[in-house]
Parts: sequence; C-alpha cells; structure tokens
Amino acid sequence: MSQEHDSCLVTYLSAYAQLSGVDHELVAGLERDERRYPADARVMSRGERVRELHVVKEGWLYASTDLADGRRHIVRTYHAGDVVGLCNLDAPVATTHLNACSEALLCPFPKDAVGEILRRSPRLGALLLALSARDQVLLIDLLRANARMSAKERVMFLLLTFLHRLRVTNPSITDTFSLRLNQTQMG
Repeated sequence: MSQEHDSCLVTYLSAYAQLSGVDHELVAGLERDERRYPADARVMSRGERVRELHVVKEGWLYASTDLADGRRHIVRTYHAGDVVGLCNLDAPVATTHLNACSEALLCPFPKDAVGEILRRSPRLGALLLALSARDQVLLIDLLRANARMSAKERVMFLLLTFLHRLRVTNPSITDTFSLRLNQTQMG
C-alpha cells in the first residue's frame, strides 16, 4: 500500500482518478470496521444472504463455484484495494463462495453505503461502478483468451495479471511477488 494513504481503496482508486476530500471521507467510512480471517477460511457461502460488501485491506481471497462433478472453479481473485460484491450489488444472496487463500483483513460495509456514495459523490460512485464493469469485461476477455491458450500460456497470463493488479496498490513490486494460490487453486 502507498505510504501517502492509510487506505488501500484510496490508493487503488487514486490510480484512476484524483479523489476529493469528500471522496476520502466516504471511503474512510467503508473501511471503518475490520474483520480478520485466517487462511483457508470461508468468508461467505453461495446462497447466503448478502447484507454487506467488503473492502480487501490485506491478503488474497477468491470467489469460487462448485461444479456438478464436485470440483471447485475459481472465478475471481481479490487483493488489497478490491471491493468484493459490487458485481452482485442487486443480488439478495451470494452467487459464489468467498474464501481467504491467505490471512485476510476485510472491511465490511452495508450495501446501502453505495447509494450514499452515489448521492454524495456521483463521480466516486461512477468510478466504483466503472471499475466493476471493467472487471466484468476483463473476465470475458480472459475466458476468450484462455480458450485459445496452451496451459503454459494460461499460467503466464494469470501470473502477469496478478503482477499488474498488485502493482496498482503496491508500486514497489517489480517482477516478483508472493503467490497466495496453490497449484490446485491456480489450475
């Protein structure tokens, strides 16, 4: 996380737009409460009622779904600065499981806080929603690319994607980082 911000979400959002004092205040409200989860903890189960979203302050998490044959399919990873749940803001229940793959520090906040952000800072609200929409587009691009890549190319693509995303909130990362997924999870 950047030394100039106490908030990984501010650091993340500041990579895309300059934030106002009101924006900083609103983001601070999202990160007021903290919950620590140990590695391998289930944070939320598919089908569970969703009352809050989470800012990832530390650690790695992944969203997964269970396949019919009993295998697990990881559909998204989350790192410091990510907001978990924006893509399912209108869903009453979780559409995926959320698991910590390392020790994680999450900041839960009520879903209706997004409405408050949209009212008080339409620009910040638009930025959050635009980044969520961008993540959906990237997911579709990833699915298309993976259909054409060899296994080695898919692993390289995944590692480069992680490197790029981690650099947004930690510019000191150069060409190495601590991978928090095991080989099975990456598969």
